Amino acid sequence: MTNFPSMLRGAVAFALVNIGALPVAAQDRVSILLGSHHVNASTNFDEVNPGAFLTWEGERVDWTVGGFRNSYGRGAAAVMAGLPLYERGTAQIALTGGLALYPGDGRRF
Repeated sequence: MTNFPSMLRGAVAFALVNIGALPVAAQDRVSILLGSHHVNASTNFDEVNPGAFLTWEGERVDWTVGGFRNSYGRGAAAVMAGLPLYERGTAQIALTGGLALYPGDGRRF
């Protein structure tokens, strides 16, 4: 997909415009990524993927941006949006979508 990098840049720009006015200290949640597991993978991926994400909870949509070490052992960035569908106490069910930028590794999929 030749337009994917420009689509990703557009999505990141959209997220930054919408949350860019907020100071970093105003995030509602900080998440730490420790690792991943690739079930039935035909390639030996790196299972240790440290990273950090900041989430801003909006009235309808939660925005998350962050960076992490991808499964190829290189840096990656991601932007995600979540639409909470059900909340009770600390539990939440949400419809979530996002895009990740894997510089130099995106063609390996």
